[in-house]
Amino acid sequence: MKQGCRIKYEYIVQGKTYHGVVGVDCSSIFKKKIGQKITVFYSSKNAQFSQVNLGKLDKYRSTIYMIE
Repeated sequence: MKQGCRIKYEYIVQGKTYHGVVGVDCSSIFKKKIGQKITVFYSSKNAQFSQVNLGKLDKYRSTIYMIE
């Protein structure tokens, strides 16, 4: 069984700061990425709802997003 970890991120929309978390499989590769910029997608209706693009590291994602 793999241990899960979380990546915390923050983003700013119209001067307001929001925070998010994405679950990933633990890997030392993420420790090297602290402070790196990533792409955040957020809802145009409510900016507090977001998800991230981890690029090549997306295969480590353990969070599942449900879209209506």
